[in-house]
Amino acid sequence: MADIDIKVRLAAFKWLEEQCPIYGETLPRRVLEQGFIFQAQRIHLIGPQGIFIPKGLTIPLSINTSPKSPYADQETPDGYLLYKYRGEDPLHRENEGLRQAMCQRKPLIYLLGVTPGKYIARWPVFIDEADSVRLTFKIDIGKSDQNKIAEASFPYGVGALSGEDAKRQYLMVQTRYRLHQQRFRENVL
Repeated sequence: MADIDIKVRLAAFKWLEEQCPIYGETLPRRVLEQGFIFQAQRIHLIGPQGIFIPKGLTIPLSINTSPKSPYADQETPDGYLLYKYRGEDPLHRENEGLRQAMCQRKPLIYLLGVTPGKYIARWPVFIDEADSVRLTFKIDIGKSDQNKIAEASFPYGVGALSGEDAKRQYLMVQTRYRLHQQRFRENVL
């Protein structure tokens, strides 16, 4: 199962890289809902809830903040996202899934809704802390670097990919700007 999990994440990252030149910085929700085909199975990147676990996986692949989110997710000046738990039950299966992602250093996709139906995708993002008192995850969204990427676990390898090749798949070109600037831009346009 761990081997499939890693392969799905790498395939999702590659698919997102292919979509950005087509759609630009903001991806339509319908495209994220449709997702891509992996080993004859459709993998969706977003669902009706903020923490999304695709069929066949046990750990979330993506998290999102919708434009009209009832949660008070907020970006910090030092490149973190304070992402609220689902509901108020720290033991909810989706919150538990994010804790597993944190403990196993699984990379996630963060989808920020900038206007209804449009999202900015950021990947890989990593959960650094879980605060069950404040019901918040601290997620590194702005300072992922090679050291963070190297922390991602590859306990079983990824089939044809060696650990080093898989880590290279996580490397992304980083542009430093506030995510909410794009929301403002979309609203103006």
